Order: sequence, then structure tokens, then C-alpha cells
Amino acid sequence: MKPYLMLAGMLLVCCSFTYLAAQESVIFSEEFSTPNLPSDWAVDDISENGARWEFTDTGRATDGQYWDDRPAINSNSGVEGEGGAFMLDSDGAFEANAPYPHHSILTTRRVDCTDNDAVWLQFYQYYRSGLTTTTIGVSNDDGATWTDFPVNEAIGFGVETQNDAFVSLNISSVAANSPDVRVRFEFEGINYFWIIDDVRLVQPEIGINNPLYPETYPAELGDSLSAWGIPHEIDPLGGAYVPNELVVQWVDGLTDAEKQETRDDLGVARFDTCSCSELELFIFPTFLTSEENLLTNGDFSDGDTGFTSDLNSDCMCNTDSYCVGTQMVDKCNNFGPFNFEEFIDPGVGQFMIVDGPTVPNRDIWCNTVQFEPNDDYVFTFRAREFAGGPNPILELTVGGTAIGTATIGNTGDWEQFNFSFTNSQGAISLDVCLTQTNNGSLGYDYGLDDLFMANLDAAGLIYQDSIEEKKDKAKTMPAKVEEAEFNYYNFDIEELKDTLPLVSTPYPVNENTQEGDFGDDMLIAILDTGIDYNYAFTTPGFGFFDISPYMWESPRTSTCYPNDDKGWNFVHFNDTDKQDKPFDDHGHGTHVAGIVVQQWEQFRQLSETTIDGCCNLKLLPVKTHDFHGLGKLFDVSCGIVYAAEMGADVINASWGFTAVQDPDDGILHYAIDYANDEDRNVLLVTSAGNTGVNIDAPVGAPTTPNYPSNYNLNNIVTVAALDSADVRWPFSNFSPTTVHYAVPGVGIQSSIPLGASITDPTAIWEPKSGTSMAAPVVSAYAGALFCMDDILDEQEVKAKLNTYSVPTLADWSTLSITGKKMDAGTFIANLDFQQCLTAVSETLSAEAQVSLYPNPTADLLTLSISDNQVPIRLLLLSDGLGRTIWQERVSGAITDLNRTINLSQFPSGIYQLSIFTGQGIQGFSVLRQ
Repeated sequence: MKPYLMLAGMLLVCCSFTYLAAQESVIFSEEFSTPNLPSDWAVDDISENGARWEFTDTGRATDGQYWDDRPAINSNSGVEGEGGAFMLDSDGAFEANAPYPHHSILTTRRVDCTDNDAVWLQFYQYYRSGLTTTTIGVSNDDGATWTDFPVNEAIGFGVETQNDAFVSLNISSVAANSPDVRVRFEFEGINYFWIIDDVRLVQPEIGINNPLYPETYPAELGDSLSAWGIPHEIDPLGGAYVPNELVVQWVDGLTDAEKQETRDDLGVARFDTCSCSELELFIFPTFLTSEENLLTNGDFSDGDTGFTSDLNSDCMCNTDSYCVGTQMVDKCNNFGPFNFEEFIDPGVGQFMIVDGPTVPNRDIWCNTVQFEPNDDYVFTFRAREFAGGPNPILELTVGGTAIGTATIGNTGDWEQFNFSFTNSQGAISLDVCLTQTNNGSLGYDYGLDDLFMANLDAAGLIYQDSIEEKKDKAKTMPAKVEEAEFNYYNFDIEELKDTLPLVSTPYPVNENTQEGDFGDDMLIAILDTGIDYNYAFTTPGFGFFDISPYMWESPRTSTCYPNDDKGWNFVHFNDTDKQDKPFDDHGHGTHVAGIVVQQWEQFRQLSETTIDGCCNLKLLPVKTHDFHGLGKLFDVSCGIVYAAEMGADVINASWGFTAVQDPDDGILHYAIDYANDEDRNVLLVTSAGNTGVNIDAPVGAPTTPNYPSNYNLNNIVTVAALDSADVRWPFSNFSPTTVHYAVPGVGIQSSIPLGASITDPTAIWEPKSGTSMAAPVVSAYAGALFCMDDILDEQEVKAKLNTYSVPTLADWSTLSITGKKMDAGTFIANLDFQQCLTAVSETLSAEAQVSLYPNPTADLLTLSISDNQVPIRLLLLSDGLGRTIWQERVSGAITDLNRTINLSQFPSGIYQLSIFTGQGIQGFSVLRQ
């Protein structure tokens, strides 16, 4: 049980993410405490137009037209405008008639790092991205040469960090053991601002190979989560996970009553299920609770009662008003460009929907509470901003005395705010209020919920265990809980992208609805950011490229997946409008799907017959990653179970988890093993990862696993990336014991949704690099093998993949199990598609009439089919040696068909005309005189 920290009369600090404590020695630091440029620092204005790094005594960039009411940078030495900082105010420079673009460099003095084996750069920043790049340069020769370290690459156009974003960068490769280190901060581009403070160089005591430092593994994951303002905690080996959530696998056979008893025992506040499986997500309260809430109607379950507000309660689309409802659209759903839209995961029940004031210091909510003398109290509430932009700032006051403030961030989810204070007065009745201290011309739109206040000295207070304690307790319930893990985050580092214009619009319906033929479809599930299932464009590199006909459509209905006909959206599985629309609002998933389709089209072109004669390719989109490209353990595990239940032959998993897990156990292990059941036989193809390390490092080396790759399961194939020279891409992970194949993965052109490109909003075809791009190639090959009638399960597919692959260059042979790569030409040359087209007579409908005349013939042969009701896929004429001399691909159930075939150029002999359908072929002999 964790003791409760009481700070009388002060705000109880509530961190949205947790850093590991670290012992470190400070080599150099600068707090910008005076208005002058620090001694021996330099500013170089490359753009020569007045846009420059400059001192700000308030920590704000107030001159720009887009600054509005943003708070100051919040650093150790400067909190809410107290203490200085340095900034590049691109907006302010433009307003001062300094034309774009702006380019300026701030450089530190020389620092002696001779005795430092590991050097890390740390600083606080507040950054909003326009068309800009920000770069950290490091020199070890007093500025003669520089090595650049890009920062803020994950921050998309118009997106900003939190005002207390903490950057940490390992610059040991350049700065360690050097006497002449300089660091420079370079801003180049158009809009908006970059403010920095508390610049330090430090050495962690335990060294460079395993620094105990406030970061995740890989570092980019934690950096991006912090930049997006997404709450996270970090396990001892760098795994980032969702605070206050556990993913649980139940023991088979538990009753609903037994499950609920376990939830109650663990103190679960809410739970989510998926796939009607044994997987469940436990959500715990983020703070202590009490049997008695001193506030009236704090959860708004009684509607608009029990509290007062300075705002109007007219529930209209105007500022200075509020409403109580279950979704943002309850307040405003039809007001031109300012429409409210629904929250993803709005929570349970009603909340207060606020369209904030246009003047500051308005009381948003007030309640009258009876206080006891000198007792300690806690006040908590949850809040969530609706749209991006300036953040609402709420101040808690008790009897008119300010207790503390809370800034509602752009996290995309509910945030918990906690305050504690002591009543230094006697027994008294006081108003407790949340006051919005800032304002906007159109108001700030947000939600308030679960307002709670308790007397810490009164009986009935329930202290909440930490999430670590919850996990440990769950693991002591082996009769009920099979597995319990943190809900870890993951993403593909190389393919990271930020918000798209699509994210704030309703997901589209599938315009190409067509039922799947389960007997003939080969199903590849794409577990990713979703797929643009309506994609059909003329591309610059491929011609007309149409993904939509390959989309899986199912007439199946299920209580687990209501209205499911095209795949499932686990990111929004609580949103009834989006749960059955696995649309790609990021770009990664559509790019991966496009690679599979390209391979399939190549098979069709290279095979003498056609792969369509064996079966249809269908793609099952399973949205497990959000518009950041960010996924969670619960969502992907649910997605795997779902794909297996839907009959997928292959699952493509172009992602990986680096968090602490067991190669023989765990939640994700369970899901993949579930897909490996003998009744399912699903092959999972996964990417090796893009951190450039051995993911099965030898004993004594740093632990750098990548899951699913490192699981000891025989239905997994792991794929690494080659560059254009057929050697390992430097960022590709490798392993002689866990990586199976290498495939070209650099600069791979494929489809992206319209609007998904950062650089070109009109782009629908774009190159990407990574092991993510290599995995779908192998998924397509595996899918082709599943089409063959003699392939029975995933183990035979794995064996065939090895047979049909080819050796790559010698340097790769020690970096993977097989030392091989996939090659389409070699694959097709070894693959006999005829073996899946068994000789089945009378494959056309019983009423169909087929005739060939004249037969024998001298030159022209006419084929006539009438009254047919069965889909025909291919007409093929072959000679006595089985060589194809004429073919025509046909689409659909054609009732009447007439074709004339010219045989004048062929020698006399016996030919075979074959009509291919999904069930087999019907053959006819033809005599050429």
C-alpha cells in the first residue's frame, strides 16, 4: 500500500507520465536567469531577416498572431513566467516584418567532457510545429564540424508539445571524452515557436550501455508520448505503458460471477472486453476514493442539478454556456465549421460539456461544502479538451482562496487532476469552485466529469494500490487470472507520423461492398492503422491501383462484433459509429496493404495461368493502431484473436513491442498461440523492428528483444529489411536465431490515403522504409501458398517458404536463421499453380451449354457459353506440352459468352481448352487440322 502524500495548502503534484529516478553528474548547465546571451554563447542569424534566438523573461512568445493565451514554458527554473528562457518566435518575427523562412542557430559555449564516458543533453522545451525543422547539432572540435540529431520529428504541422516537454538525447557518440564540446539549437522554416530552458549536459552514473535515465526503450517512444501529452509510465527496462490499466487473461471456464468477484477484489473501476475471448482490460481509479463524496452530483448522473455556474445552461452552440450530456454532440451538432464531434471513449454516463467563456475568471462549476476545522481535504476531477489549440486553465478555489491550477492538455483522452489542502479555518461552509482563468474569442470546448472531494481525516477513505501492486495481486490469483500485464504502448519508429486531416472527420463507409466467398478466399489480416478500403487512384508509379476489390466483406453477424462486414476497429471499439469502420487515419496500414496487393498482382503477371485460378486474395483490415501510429497491447492482442476467429490464413503484424515480456508466456503470446490452434492454423508474419540491434542478444549484452519476434512459437515468421544493394538496412534488427528472412524494405513505393502525406496533401503514392515494408511481401507469399490445395497448415507453408526463397549476400547469412531472401521471380518459377486447379468436371451450372465449333478446325475456333450462373475466372488454351498459347481473364458470373480464337499461327495437333472457376476446371479437347 502506497502512503498518501499530503502537502498542506498546496497542489498535489500529478504527473501525466513517470520518469525513472537517476543518479547523474552535471557537466554543464544554463538556466537563462539573466536577460543577456550567456557568456561565450552565440546566435547566428542565417536567414538575415531579423528572426533570431532571443531572451524571454516571461517564458512566453507573446508577439505572434497565433500565440493567443498559451502558458509559459514550465521548467525547473521558470514556472509560469518566473525566470527566463530562450526562444525562436517565428510568428513574432513575421509580425515584425521579417519575411519567411526563418533560420537561426543558438550555440552553447565550449564544454570540457574529457572525463565523461557518457554524455546526455537535457532541456525543457515548448514547441509548436509549422513547416519547420528543429535540429540539435553537436561538435567535438569546438565548432569546426557538426553532427546533427533531429528532434521533434514526430510533431506534425500545427501540433505542439506540452509546455513542460522534457527532451533527453544521448550524444555520447560525439561528445564522450572530448574536451571541446559545443551544442547548437537550429530552427529553420515557417511558424511557429521553439522555447527552451534549463539546458544541461549530464553523465548517468551507470554508463552508456544501459543508462538508468528517464526514457523508454526505444527512446523515440517516450519522446513522442511526451510530445503528444499522452500519459504513460515506464517499467524498469524501458517499457512504456498506460497508467492504471492491466490486460488480463482469465482462466478458462470462469463464470461471470467469479469474474466480477475478482474485479471487485482488485478494485476495478471499469473493464473492457474484446473478441468474446478470455482477454479483458481492467481500468483502475487513478486516485483514492471514499464511500462519501462531499460534492453534490459530482458525476453529473442527476443532470443539471446540485451545482451553480456563471455560464448559461441553454445547451446551444454558443460560448459562455454549458450542457450536461453523454457526448459532445449533445451540445452542438449542427453549426457549420464549429460542429462538436463525439469523443472516442466518452466514459460512463453523463458529463458537463463546456463551451468556455470569452472573458477570463468565470466560475465554470461551484458547489457548497461544509468543512471541519483543520482537517485535510482532497479534490479530484477529470477533464478532456475537445479540439486542439490553446489549453483551458482551471483554478480550484475554496472560499475564494486559490488552491492550484490545472491545464487541460491536447491528450485526446480524459486527464485526472488532483489537489490537496488543509482547512485552516473553523467549522465553516465554503464555496468550492473551478474557475477558468483564460479565455478565447470562440471559447474553449471541453468536458468535466467525476468531481470528487473527501475529508482525508474522516472514516471511510479507501486508499488505492499502485498499478504495480494491482498487477502483483492479480498474479497471486492463479485459479482465476492466467496472465496480467501492463497495457504497453508500441509503434513503428521509422514510419511514425502525426495527425491527419482525416482524424476529425467521420470515418467513411465502404463504397465497394461485396460478399466474400469463404470457400475460395485467401484471407490476409492487416493488423495496423487500418486500411483506406475505398482506395482507387491512378498512381504515378503503378498506373490505376485499386485496393477496394480486395477488401473482405462478410455477411456474418455476431454479438461480439455487431454489424461487422469489413473488419474491426479495436482503437475505437467502444464507439458504435466507428467500431465497424477500420479506416486508416494515419497511412501506415494502407501502405502495407498496398504492398500485399502489388505482390499479388505480380504473381498474376508472372504465373503462366493465374493465381486467381486458385483463390481470391482478400484483405481483412483490423485497426489496432491510432492516428499517431500508436498501438496498445490490449488492442493488438484482441486483433489477433479476432483475425483468427474470422478465418484469417495469414496475419501481417508490421509492428513490435520492446517491453519486458517472457518469450514463453504473456498476453500477446496467448493471442498468437490461440491463432496457432490446430483448428485455425494462422501464420503470423511480423517485422523485425527498426532499432538496428540483435534482438536475441548474447548473454551479457544489452537486452533488446522485439515481440512477437522473440516468442518461442512455431507459427511466427520474422522479416528483416535489405537495402537496394541487397545488404542489411542499417536500421533493421537482426538475429541468427529469431529472424527468418530478409526482403527489400528501403524506399518502397505504395499506396497511402489521400491527405496522409506530411509533405504533399495531394499524394496517394509514397515511398516508405522499414521492416514494416518487408513483412507484407512475405505475407503475400505465404498467402499464395495457402491457396494451394496440398498445403494443409502453417507449418507446411513455412517449409515451402524456405524451399522457394533464395540465398542473399554472404554478410546476411549470420544475421538470420536461413540467410535467405524472397524473390518474386524465383518464387513463381518454383510454384506450380496448376496443382490447386484439380480436374473437376461439370463445374459450370447445370443449365449451362458449352460448345466449340468447328472442332476439328483449320483456323478459327469459336467458344460459346450460354445460360451460365457460375463465376468464370479464366479461359486458357494450352498445347500438347501444357504450354499456354492463349488466355483471357474473366470476371464475374457471365451468363452468355462468345469468343473466337485464331489458331492459324499454330501447328496441327491436339490442344486443350480449359474453363477455370473457383471450384475447378472444365476441359475440352480441340483438334487443329
